[in-house]
Amino acid sequence: MTAPQFFRFLLIARIVFPVFFYATGLVPWHSHRLSESVGLGFALLIEFPLAVAGIVLIVGLWQFRWWARIGYVAAAVIYALAAIFFPSRDPCEYSPAVGTFAYLELASQVVLITMMFLPPVSDRFEYSET
Repeated sequence: MTAPQFFRFLLIARIVFPVFFYATGLVPWHSHRLSESVGLGFALLIEFPLAVAGIVLIVGLWQFRWWARIGYVAAAVIYALAAIFFPSRDPCEYSPAVGTFAYLELASQVVLITMMFLPPVSDRFEYSET
């Protein structure tokens, strides 16, 4: 498996892991907390554009677009800051298996971001057409 293929495999994993956890009920969906605090309409107004932006970034990364690399790193930093200052989950809600997969998901994100800025994957971003 080449580095760009592994990069794309990790992109797929970044989509599959959360969908699997929410679909199986292993991790509770926390959108209701936002809708309870600001109302359903406003919550959808916040969450829908974020979901669309996430999909656009994943597609851009799949195609090795330079703007997707910048956007993904910016989104990761914003998400990390939000998780620190506005935690939305109680850690004791999860089983050890879910904790293990959550750490694997975090590790895959770190590897993804690292691969974006190191060759040979970074070379694909520099020479891609916009």
